[in-house]
Amino acid sequence: MPQSAAPPLTTVVIADPDHVDTGRLQAIVAGAPDLELVATACRRDDAIDLLWELEPAVAIIDVRLLSFTDRPLHGWGPISQAVRLIAVGPGGDDPYLTSTLTASGFAAYVPSSRWDDELCDALRGVAARAGGRFGRPTGSRSSIS
Repeated sequence: MPQSAAPPLTTVVIADPDHVDTGRLQAIVAGAPDLELVATACRRDDAIDLLWELEPAVAIIDVRLLSFTDRPLHGWGPISQAVRLIAVGPGGDDPYLTSTLTASGFAAYVPSSRWDDELCDALRGVAARAGGRFGRPTGSRSSIS
C-alpha cells in the first residue's frame, strides 16, 4: 500500500530586530511539524525584500519594524496582498494597535505574553483563511542580519 504524502508545510518568515525574540520565535516555529521557517530578517527593508522574493505563506513581523508616522505602516500594505502578515510585539492586548494593524492589511496581532500559547495556532489559522495557500517551496533558509 503506498504511503500518503506528507501534508504541505506552511512557510514562515520572521522579521524582528531583537535577536533574543527572534530566537524565541524560531524555537516556537521549529517546534511545530507543519511549519517551516524559511528566512529571518532584523531590518524593515530587508524583511520586505525577503517577503517579495520568497513569498512565504505567513510572515511574523515585530511591531518595532513598523512605521506609525504620517502614513501608517507605509511599505507593508502591498506585500499583505501576497503574504499573510501577523504582527507580534511586547506587552498585552492593545485594541488601538490591533485595529490599526487590521486596517493596514495585517491578519492578526499576537502579543509576546501569548506567543507560547497562541502563535502557532494564529499561523495555521491565517494560512487556512488564505485558502490553503502554503507559500512557495524554497528548499533553503535565508537570514539577513
